[in-house]
Amino acid sequence: HASSRTLGGFEALLRLNADDGEPISPTEFIPIAEETGIIRALSQFVLRAAIKTAASWPDNLTVSVNLSPAQISGGHLVRDVSDALDDYDFPARRLEVEITEGLLMKEETQATLQLVELRALGVSVAMDDFGTGYSSLGYLWQFDFDKIKIDRSFIEGLDFDPKRYGAIIKMVVELGKSMNLLVTIEGVETEQHLASLDQLDCDLYQGFWFARPMPLDQAADYIAQHAKPSRNIA
Repeated sequence: HASSRTLGGFEALLRLNADDGEPISPTEFIPIAEETGIIRALSQFVLRAAIKTAASWPDNLTVSVNLSPAQISGGHLVRDVSDALDDYDFPARRLEVEITEGLLMKEETQATLQLVELRALGVSVAMDDFGTGYSSLGYLWQFDFDKIKIDRSFIEGLDFDPKRYGAIIKMVVELGKSMNLLVTIEGVETEQHLASLDQLDCDLYQGFWFARPMPLDQAADYIAQHAKPSRNIA
């Protein structure tokens, strides 16, 4: 949280290591999963694993999961999400799904119907990488999002042209607020980033300044140090 500097939740990231322990980039294994047709099963595994894990966290923490085109195009997304929420007795309000403009462009009709149903379940929907596409503003009016996540490229721009990129970030934050959307800033990596962003009315920060991606066995310690107290700590 931008104001309190307390942990609001985690984004679930998929990682794969080779037999020798070396990491394999998602840019390498995700296309293979898509080509071989296992991407939907893989996406469903990530969704269920994220929800199962988050069910053991304090009840004021959320988990965010990126949607894949296969989940949208298959038409099973709402059922998959609903089943996972029921199986792990996980409140829908604590789940956030992230969708990119590129996915919307490919699966606009299917996405429209399923995102409406997900929101009806109580799941939050975020537009990821906001500001990098050609029609992000148009999609904000077309889809009923709960949050926008400002792409890290704008924060990186603060390092070499703070006046210009700061003005753009401020404009996007104000746009989000005017539409009653939560605003997350991605790519926060330095104290200078924070000094600039703290002047704006952001809701959430995400980036290496707070934590790098961590395996599950480290998350519990991080939660203990940075989360607000909760009455439901498993």
